[in-house]
Amino acid sequence: MPTTEIVTFRASEAFKKDLNLLKPVGDAVKKEEGFIQSWFGFQVEDPNIAYIFILWESYEHHKAVIDSPSYGIEIVEPLKLCVDGPLNSDAFDMTHVPFAPDVVTALSAPTTEIAYIKHKDGTTETLHGLLEKLAEKLDKAEGARPPCAYGPSREKEGTSVLVVGWTSAEAHYEGVAADKPPFPIIQTIQESSQVSFKHIKLSKS
Repeated sequence: MPTTEIVTFRASEAFKKDLNLLKPVGDAVKKEEGFIQSWFGFQVEDPNIAYIFILWESYEHHKAVIDSPSYGIEIVEPLKLCVDGPLNSDAFDMTHVPFAPDVVTALSAPTTEIAYIKHKDGTTETLHGLLEKLAEKLDKAEGARPPCAYGPSREKEGTSVLVVGWTSAEAHYEGVAADKPPFPIIQTIQESSQVSFKHIKLSKS
């Protein structure tokens, strides 16, 4: 099953001055078996936060890369130069999500909303039905770039991740306003879950 690796990190001063520091990581990843495509960008709300999305043929393909002898030298070491802090600190996060349906459109939109939704009972099964209904409404919202995509985080127990393509962050806020169809479902989700979301300007990398 196709799986998306999501890397979030606080950008180092060196990286903000020279984005080419990340190029060796991208070059190494692209030659690996199972790589499909990738995107990179910065958060709208906090431009110091960077995101990498890598679409793999399966989680097992990326796991094989992590377990390979070259992983530390070709990927980890150059990545360290880009991160403002150790990779085992809150400056860096990595998770995997088997998004459905296709995640490419949402990540290729002018603005991508990413939402982490942690259900209070610690499971994602209850959340799935609500997200399915929400996705139907979001895909019809003015300013959206459908389809949106969602799925459970492999590493964050009880957490689902939703990505939605929008023409802009402003379009997102207008599309889910109190008088718009997605709003009641969003309210229901918020009653049973902890929700956090941000906007990202991504480009194919």
